[in-house]
Amino acid sequence: MKNIQSHIKGETFGASFLKGDFQLIYEQTLSSFKEIVTLEQFIDLSSSFNLDVQHYTLENLTLLTNQLRHFLWVDNEIEKAISVVFDKENIIHGIRLFFSRSILLNIIEILW
Repeated sequence: MKNIQSHIKGETFGASFLKGDFQLIYEQTLSSFKEIVTLEQFIDLSSSFNLDVQHYTLENLTLLTNQLRHFLWVDNEIEKAISVVFDKENIIHGIRLFFSRSILLNIIEILW
């Protein structure tokens, strides 16, 4: 990741995701993620996930290890959330999209 001049950081992920920087996000994921999800699938799913979202807010940041940080981004209606894990070189180790308000509220409650 050091050779990539333009990359997304955990702290700016919500804005980048909403803006549609899906290819850049995808390029920062682990090869194991790319073996499961194609770029086209990722773009289609991410674009549809962004429908009706005005903004994402960083709800929680957790240091998982010395190398890994977990970010929880929540949409303006608290109906959708993105859970994403970055390492120190801004490689994305995991992305999870949540659609349900009830599941999301349970996750936020657990984190607090």
